[in-house]
Order: sequence, then structure tokens, then C-alpha cells
Amino acid sequence: MTEFIENAEGIAAAKFSQDNVLAKMAKLQQTIKLSTNEDQIASAMAAMLRLSVGHKISMEAANEAIEKHLDPLKSYIKDTGFEYEVRVPTEWNFIRQILITFFNVNTMEDRHALGRGRSITHFIGKKEDIEIAKFVYAQLNFQFKSIWDNKKSVYRLKTTDKRGYYLGLMAGLMTRLHSETKKIENELGLTIIKDPKIAEATKSLFPECHAKAVAKYDRNEVIVKRGIHDSDNLRIRQGISASNENKILQLT
Repeated sequence: MTEFIENAEGIAAAKFSQDNVLAKMAKLQQTIKLSTNEDQIASAMAAMLRLSVGHKISMEAANEAIEKHLDPLKSYIKDTGFEYEVRVPTEWNFIRQILITFFNVNTMEDRHALGRGRSITHFIGKKEDIEIAKFVYAQLNFQFKSIWDNKKSVYRLKTTDKRGYYLGLMAGLMTRLHSETKKIENELGLTIIKDPKIAEATKSLFPECHAKAVAKYDRNEVIVKRGIHDSDNLRIRQGISASNENKILQLT
């Protein structure tokens, strides 16, 4: 763990240094684009090349990074998550809360996008975060349904109890995730925060979106508590990670 912390600190320092370099290169690039003085343009180009060579950043990679530096929302995408031929299943409403709380993504539903009764879910975030969120969703979606199918007969639950039971599964898992997050923060001496630009990216990619009230449903506290208890059976593999090429810290 000590080796990982040292590597993590090195990564943070490298990122800070690269951010400074990109800021300088962005200013030089603006000079090249806007200046009419040939000597000034030549000087700016030479300075960019020195920074590129000195920090081992190819000009192509630098230009792409500068674009994201100047417009941070460029690195956020809208990606189709799952298509449903009937309706968005009950599991989605609870698992999405876990995803948007812990996995740096937001989600949107486009009901009837493929015709009446057929819906699409979308993920909003950075590509790598969306890939993790999809992977986690696939795991939890299977487990939520599997645990419900098993416990429904054991507890003699009714179909109308599903939402309350899922609420318990969600609450129990989120409590564990909060605990694991705090553990990671304490061990690494870091603070894990939610990506502050997710909301801005969502508005940019879905300008017409607005929040909707969650449908009310009967909540039986006994059913919820059973869900919380059974949430110990939920497992996420490779869900939260802090890594470089060789070291990975993961929640399982």
C-alpha cells in the first residue's frame, strides 16, 4: 500500500505539472492563431515545440489535450446504455442511484424513443467512466433480479413489495460503498469527490431535460430492512479503482 500511495502522489504531481504545461501551450496556440506578427508566431511555435519535447507530449496529443483544456466538456459524451422493448425495468431506478452517486456518470431515459413501449437509457460522462458504469450496472442488474427471485419465495413476498425490497438493497449497498470510499480516502490521504462538471455536461448534451418527481409507492419498513440485510450478498468487481499501469485499488 505504501508503494501505491507513493505512486498516487507521483501521478497527482505529474497531472499538476501537465495541466500547467497545457495551460502554457494553450496560450501559445492562441498567439499562433490570432497574431499577425510572423516573428511572434515563429517564437510561439518554437516555444510549443520545446514544451512538447521537454515534457514528452506529441504535438497531436497536445492539440487534443489543449482542446479539452480550453473546453472541459469536450471530454464528456452521451452514450446509449440499454434498450428496452417493453419498459425500463424496476431495477434501473434503484441501480442508477448507485451509479450516479459513486461512478461519475449521470443517466437519462428516453421513453418511447423506438416506438410505443420501447425505451432507451443514456449515460453521460467520460468514456472510461461510462464503461465502468455499464459494467457495474450489468452486474447489479443480474444480482438484484436474482436475489429478488430467490427471496420472494423465501419471504413469501408480493410483486408489490419489489420496490421496497430494492430500496433496501440499494440503501445497504450504498452504505457499504460510502464506508469503502472513506476507507480509501483515509488510506491514500485523498478526498474522493463527485465530478463537478457532470451536471453541466448533462445540460449541454440534453438541453431540454428536466427533473421528474419519483413515483410514490407503499413502503413496508419490514421489507426494506430485509433488503438491507440481503444487500450483503451484492458484489461489485472492479467498480471503484485508482490506478496507474501497475497498481490497482479496487472495491470487491
